[in-house]
Amino acid sequence: LSDIDDLLPPNPAMFDLVLLDEASQIDQTAAAPALLRGRRAVVAGDPRQLRPVSFVSDDAVDQAQMRHNISDGNTTRLFDVRRTSAHELAVAASDTHVLLRDHVRSAPHLIGFSADRFYDERLRLLTTHPRNETEDRISTVHVQGTRTSSGVNEAEVAKIVELVAKGVAAGDTDIGVVTPFRAQADALETAIIDAFPVDTITRAGLQVGTVHAFQGSERDTVIASLVA
Repeated sequence: LSDIDDLLPPNPAMFDLVLLDEASQIDQTAAAPALLRGRRAVVAGDPRQLRPVSFVSDDAVDQAQMRHNISDGNTTRLFDVRRTSAHELAVAASDTHVLLRDHVRSAPHLIGFSADRFYDERLRLLTTHPRNETEDRISTVHVQGTRTSSGVNEAEVAKIVELVAKGVAAGDTDIGVVTPFRAQADALETAIIDAFPVDTITRAGLQVGTVHAFQGSERDTVIASLVA
């Protein structure tokens, strides 16, 4: 989306259809250049996933709404680009809503919690078969550590390097290490780069990042560092 203005002329309706995917993570200012160039739009997103991170200030939002005489409470909320995603705006603007309910990614035990807690059992799990229907796919490791003032839990970092090493030794590939906090992600990334040669990191498909970095992607094995 950020490249559109550099690559395409600013001609309205130059495409018959614009499709925005992962739109719950797209802020309105990022979506605008794409929507400008379409006659129609299909906007796909999941309001139960993370919202976009916006660097627009509240003052800038207020000034823009004043400039365009936006004062009605509901309209003001919809055009609050810091807090209302492109998906939420589309839902409010359209009467045509389609639920994409087929789940084709996680084993039943993994997706089961989210299906129950966030989707009211409306998901149709297409990953169920006799080999995984009753399998426990979640392992919990308790680590005695503390979080420093910088937001890093060194004991967790050390344990995760150990877990990754075991996985690599067992031939695991496609490993992701995810954490809610940027400081912990940076500490984990540094520790893993120090612990493993580049070819091992590449071969194992090792990726370290925050929850936002992993949003929308997948790994065969995910290690979550909660920094608790």
